[in-house]
Amino acid sequence: MLWEWLQRPHVAAWFAHFSPSTYEGMVQEQTAKRDGTEASSPYLILMDGVPVGYIQGYRWGDFPEITGPLALSGEAVGADLYIADPELLGRGLGPRIVATFYLRLMDEMGLDLGFIDPEVDNTRAIRAYEKAGFTFLHTTDSDEPRDRLYLMQASRDDLERALRTLERRSADQ
Repeated sequence: MLWEWLQRPHVAAWFAHFSPSTYEGMVQEQTAKRDGTEASSPYLILMDGVPVGYIQGYRWGDFPEITGPLALSGEAVGADLYIADPELLGRGLGPRIVATFYLRLMDEMGLDLGFIDPEVDNTRAIRAYEKAGFTFLHTTDSDEPRDRLYLMQASRDDLERALRTLERRSADQ
């Protein structure tokens, strides 16, 4: 299922360049995450008990080779995610998923800060993260388009405030 999701155009556009290029490679990577030999923890995003996406969480400090060049504190949580079903895009699920997941990671890791790093051209994700409570921090500069990142941050308070707003809007509809 994960392999098929990674082949979908709206997912592959943002994840293919850093995902394994073979099914076997993906299985090996996911096994390492599940077994704890890789620092990211993988999860399925469920809606009414049905898998609709993928999210992985981590502590930025577990990746000093990334935090150093990006001038980010390691004392923060992070996540990578996608919604697999294109029909679910644009419905406001992403911001709620992101805010809820980051708050869960913060609780588990005892941290109060989160970073997220969409590519600068991924405007859909950037807008969703803004709705989830993230604000712009800085961009990275690179000759390689896939390495041009739009770094964002959110505190626990930012995420909680955004989640309350999202829930209020959802109740009003």
